[in-house]
Amino acid sequence: MGFGEGNGETMNRMETLISELNVDRVMDHVMWLTENTPSRLSGQGEDRKAAQYVVEKMVSYGLATELLEFETYNSRPGFSELKILNPIGLSIASLACGHILSTLPEGMELELVYVGAGGEEDYKEKDVRGKAVLVEVSYSPPTPEKARLAAARGARAIICSNWGEDQDVICHRALKAVWGTPTLHTFDQIPKIAGLSISRKAGELLKKLCSEGVSVRIFVRAEAANNWETLVQPLGILRGTGEGRYFLLVSGHLDAWRPGVTCNATGNGLILELARVFAKHRHTFSHDIYFVFWNGHEIAEAEKTRLSLEERLQKLQEQRSLLEAQKAVIDARSAEVNRQEEAVRNLGAQRARAEQACKESEQAAAVVAAHQAGVVAHGGLHRQRVLPKALRLRVLGEKRPGLLTCLGQGFLPMRSLWSRYC
Repeated sequence: MGFGEGNGETMNRMETLISELNVDRVMDHVMWLTENTPSRLSGQGEDRKAAQYVVEKMVSYGLATELLEFETYNSRPGFSELKILNPIGLSIASLACGHILSTLPEGMELELVYVGAGGEEDYKEKDVRGKAVLVEVSYSPPTPEKARLAAARGARAIICSNWGEDQDVICHRALKAVWGTPTLHTFDQIPKIAGLSISRKAGELLKKLCSEGVSVRIFVRAEAANNWETLVQPLGILRGTGEGRYFLLVSGHLDAWRPGVTCNATGNGLILELARVFAKHRHTFSHDIYFVFWNGHEIAEAEKTRLSLEERLQKLQEQRSLLEAQKAVIDARSAEVNRQEEAVRNLGAQRARAEQACKESEQAAAVVAAHQAGVVAHGGLHRQRVLPKALRLRVLGEKRPGLLTCLGQGFLPMRSLWSRYC
């Protein structure tokens, strides 16, 4: 089964795979993860327990499995406190966001400014320097980008109003604003701002107060521990027939805020069920299938996703460097072969010239011998028969124009000529 195929046989195989998926098995995984690891926050223990469960299941399906470990910049949200000081006095339930700049233990009093969605346009004609901003997370840009924009404009705190009308639910958030593990070049881009998450109901109250034209002042206290930590991540590989050039990636994040049912125990359960069914039909897949359960997704913001891409890019770059080195060796060898072939051709030409010279020498020797015989036959006369002036004689591979001249004019006896030139 290849990618992008739409023929009848492929569709039949797809229907077979779908028909074998078992919803009850998916729910078994969801229940186990929810009951045994309800708070799978990265690096806090339950994420490792969940990862080991996933690995055990994939091993039982016959997948090549590994529990990866990687270093990442993680955050552990701690204590938070939020109070309205003016125009009314009221304590508001809140949660500290991840990757924030913690306040001092005594907290800080700030003026609150409502900036809607917290995008670029929402800050027009608003001075938020040294103040706190109230944003609604239901609209773009993403919350980490809201934090970046607020910090860039000098705000000291950001209050994130949750979605869901009249609900008391508070959503956990992280405000790192740097995708994946920060580098030396991106670390300073993490917003230096305190951050709290509140319910939609509380957010609507603060929004109403800000719209009444009076100064709204709040008390904010929040802390989060930001550190480099080692996280674990399950990986399962289903080997295909090896005929394909690509691989299929089936993935979802394993880490979760409490209780983490729909985000993302349901996704994890479905991935495990896909792995089970696909493993039964591995002979039908020409491509390898990778099942990855990302960690460091919620708080660390796609830490391992980016790291995996960077690792893949590094491997591709290493492969490219290796191929370029191999190509250089092949080119050098090819050039050497060409030089050797040219040398062989030159030797062949030299041999041909040498053979021609030998042939001409033999002919010249024959002429000289015949002429010498003629001289002897005539009683050793001092004048010989005149040879054709056009004769060009080569003796032992060397031209002897003087000999030709002498022979042509008939001046010298042959014995003298022979002793001089031969």
